[in-house]
Amino acid sequence: MLSAVAVIEAGAGLTTRYLTGRGWMAEIPVFQSTHIEQYFEHRDPVLGWTSSFVTVNAACVSAYGDSFTAGAGDSSYPAEVARMLGCPVANYGVGGYGSDQALMLARSLRDMDRAPVSVIAHVSENILRNLNQYRNLLYPGQELFFKPRFILDGAALRLLDNPIARREDFTRLAQSPETVLVHDEFGSRPRREFPYTIALLRWLSADFHLRAETAGVPRHQAFYEPGHRAGGLQLTAAILTSFARERTSEGRQPLVVLVSTGDDFLYAKRTQQWPDQGLADMLQAAGVATVHTGPVMLAELGDEDPCHLFAVCNSHFNARGYRMLGTVIATAIQRVAAPPHTVR
Repeated sequence: MLSAVAVIEAGAGLTTRYLTGRGWMAEIPVFQSTHIEQYFEHRDPVLGWTSSFVTVNAACVSAYGDSFTAGAGDSSYPAEVARMLGCPVANYGVGGYGSDQALMLARSLRDMDRAPVSVIAHVSENILRNLNQYRNLLYPGQELFFKPRFILDGAALRLLDNPIARREDFTRLAQSPETVLVHDEFGSRPRREFPYTIALLRWLSADFHLRAETAGVPRHQAFYEPGHRAGGLQLTAAILTSFARERTSEGRQPLVVLVSTGDDFLYAKRTQQWPDQGLADMLQAAGVATVHTGPVMLAELGDEDPCHLFAVCNSHFNARGYRMLGTVIATAIQRVAAPPHTVR
């Protein structure tokens, strides 16, 4: 009997290790002292983490967002926008950012960034990041990435600090994660831990990622539902609206760009629905200049497989995808004017 239990537990251990390696299951690792020192050496106390930026003189556009904005060298939508508009574009994209951190970064660079047009790109999956404080719960393999986040206090945004501020917080995280990740929507997500058999059963019965895969929908789709308990739709709309209103108050033209993942394209091609359409509608109702790029790009593709726009479907765009995305955004920039409107 004991040997059978041991075999089952060993099998569950291997299975959960495989699932975390594929990014399907969350994990809180055991932190060594070297890891903790590395975290405090490299963390950004305001943003969680950041990147170095190249100074762009007389930029006509500044662009904020995650790795879909940062791109790789000339393969990025800001580079395509610069080519199309014939003027410099400052790229302030940072890998792994939610649209919340993009807003925080824009605030911190207010004195440096004086571009007359300011763009924030919200990739559809960013709604998960806006509800998250420990990146490893969403993307295993990101063990040292902790971040602040916003919550809604009535209609206003309230900023919550990074949950890891002191070395002893790592001890608390290991002993009782729920006391540290109080405001992380995914703090209670079933994750790899001993006993592995029970962890696997919990994952099979309750994990949002597995439910989405089983239903054949993007894993962020449910979080765009207006009645979802996490309130991600309302929070994300408030973040993007705040970006637009703050840029407008500075005398600049904002543009919110909604970027679709490969899963979104495939889902829309199959159902004629976009997971983040409700967000686009809310921004339009708020008078925020917005371009919902997915529908425009899918229409241009026609019957072609949307995966041809991505290096690997549902990863980053390839050169062709970035060219198409940059064209859509550059066209929107040329069209927006006060009062702002939605571009489709």
